[in-house]
Amino acid sequence: MLIFGEIDVFSAEDLSLIVRKARAALNTGGVMMLEPHEPGIVRANFETGRSWSSHQSGLFSERPHLLLEEGFWHDDVQMAMKRWYVVDAKTGEVTPYSQMVVQHTKDDLVQLIEAEGFTVSEAPGGWSAGNEDGPPEFYPLIAITK
Repeated sequence: MLIFGEIDVFSAEDLSLIVRKARAALNTGGVMMLEPHEPGIVRANFETGRSWSSHQSGLFSERPHLLLEEGFWHDDVQMAMKRWYVVDAKTGEVTPYSQMVVQHTKDDLVQLIEAEGFTVSEAPGGWSAGNEDGPPEFYPLIAITK
């Protein structure tokens, strides 16, 4: 079972529930692999200035639109927020979207995963970490059921 990068969108409580359900679905000796973001990646990807761009179509709309974007980092809770506002080019209607992301520490993740009945180890050497041309974006954790 592979849980890729997006574990950072879950609170510790929700992530515990996901890991618990994964444990229940796996036999003894079953393997779950997680690839959380390296420390600092969440902040770097989400703490952005305000920007805008125009599009004929895209992720947020199939129609021509203006996309306004802003991102914030909340150091006190180690969370980032990204907001997008889609302005329809024809009607002027504004549709907001947002996403919150948590920067879990490796120690916290290991403790959470082991509390749900797994033994955690590092991935084998040479594991690709999501960025071939720069610093790693993810670190793999191998969780084996007890």
